[in-house]
Amino acid sequence: MNRLCIDAGVSGGYTWNVDDKVFTAPMKSAPTGTKGLDATKHQLKYVSLILSQVFQAIDLWDTKVYIEQVGTRFGDTPLTSWSLSANYHCIAMWFQTHIVDVTFVLPQVWMPQLPIDLPSGKANYNKRKKALQDFAVSQFPSVTQLTFDKNDKPKLTENRSITGKTADSTCLHWIYSGKPLVKTKS
Repeated sequence: MNRLCIDAGVSGGYTWNVDDKVFTAPMKSAPTGTKGLDATKHQLKYVSLILSQVFQAIDLWDTKVYIEQVGTRFGDTPLTSWSLSANYHCIAMWFQTHIVDVTFVLPQVWMPQLPIDLPSGKANYNKRKKALQDFAVSQFPSVTQLTFDKNDKPKLTENRSITGKTADSTCLHWIYSGKPLVKTKS
């Protein structure tokens, strides 16, 4: 069975497989200075572009989808809160209307399933993200990455490493694909 795992955050990513081949797609950042509704439109455009590419590659009816259930946090700017909410709800609604088998997973549920120690607390956010990226790379040292050029033409590049943007979705994929542990880092 194929799996698609999504970190729906503003700087999130997508990880999916086609049989034994693993693909990732980082969310494309809005151009510097893009604000408000324009930033949200940018985010939603790339959600649509990424999902359209994913679903050209996998069978909808033979795919299990896992979406990190995220919400806004105290201290988020209004733009971050709005973009995060728009991404998450746009993705969630799309899948709810097209696929029956969708699971929403809280970070507090999936992160403890990893065989690594993760620093906790807001002050350790960057250390935690780095630990997740290191673990994802240890399990999937080479993936095919989907990106888009300046004209939004899709590009698949083989033998890429996991990025910070795709670390969470790749860790989700590892958990729910039942992949055997290659090595651990603590």
